[in-house]
Amino acid sequence: MELKVALCQFDMVWEDTAANLRTAGRMVAEADADLVILPEMFATGFETDPGRVAQPMSGEIVQEMTRWGRTMGKAVAGSLIVEEEGRYYNRLLFIKPSGERVQSDKRHLFSIGGEGANFCPGRPALSRMEPLPERLRRHYLRRFVACGPP
Repeated sequence: MELKVALCQFDMVWEDTAANLRTAGRMVAEADADLVILPEMFATGFETDPGRVAQPMSGEIVQEMTRWGRTMGKAVAGSLIVEEEGRYYNRLLFIKPSGERVQSDKRHLFSIGGEGANFCPGRPALSRMEPLPERLRRHYLRRFVACGPP
């Protein structure tokens, strides 16, 4: 069985979630792939002041990623800024075509960029990202290690 992977990169519009979701949605739709991987913080751009753009897990970004996976029959991965109980996380989501989610909070924060001052690190846990090919899984687990169901 062959797995087609699309790595998508685009010029994000700083803190413009709606514009970035439109661009990412087009890229997911056009990708001839089983798995589409979007950039880190793809919907907002890299942000060190998370309160400006953070969303709950019930927010628009997660809803759109889930819709893309279900309606397009593709797995979609990308990270976003999530707020939970007054804390901020750089969270990688892996959405299966069924809509099932696997998530991982970035553990090793980028201190030079200020990420460590405003984000909570993820907790170590066993990987639950079996759907990813080994090389991709190793890459993501370097920074996103606390994987598990929501």
